[in-house]
Amino acid sequence: MLRGDADRYLTDQLSARRHMASALARDLDEASAVRRTAESDRRRVQMAHTTRQRAAYLRSVRSSLQSMRSSVASTRAATASALKELRNDVDAAHRAWTEFDLSMRRARAAAADSSAIGRPADTTPAEPLSERVIRYLGEHPMGQRLGELQKAFGAPRRQLTRLMDELVEARKARLDKQGLYLARR
Repeated sequence: MLRGDADRYLTDQLSARRHMASALARDLDEASAVRRTAESDRRRVQMAHTTRQRAAYLRSVRSSLQSMRSSVASTRAATASALKELRNDVDAAHRAWTEFDLSMRRARAAAADSSAIGRPADTTPAEPLSERVIRYLGEHPMGQRLGELQKAFGAPRRQLTRLMDELVEARKARLDKQGLYLARR
């Protein structure tokens, strides 16, 4: 009998353990389902929170864009106004320059007319600039720079540059390494 009692005891124990294992499996399944539900709820809350943050960010971006649009519009208006003033200033300066140029031409013409009255016309031609430059260089044996020649003759730099190139080419003057023009001897 002992053996039958032991078998029953083991059978009861096995049955109890199976029952316990199935109860644990159910509990585990329920816990997993609760965990999945909680995880899903947490994600929804995060998405809702993220969605609220995105909505708030988009509202701030929209507000910034509106403020930029109004700033651009005011800048355009200010630029248009400044350009209009600049055009008016340029037109006024052009008119003033034209009047000044016309008055200078009239003054030169009047001066030329008054100097010609009562004098015989000068029949001797003026000495060419090239001859005057060669004579000047002869008077300054240490040489002269182009800027000094420009000051001495009051001629434009471009004109003197061309003239000096011609004189050097014609061997009437020479240019040394220091940039000084000298008369040929």
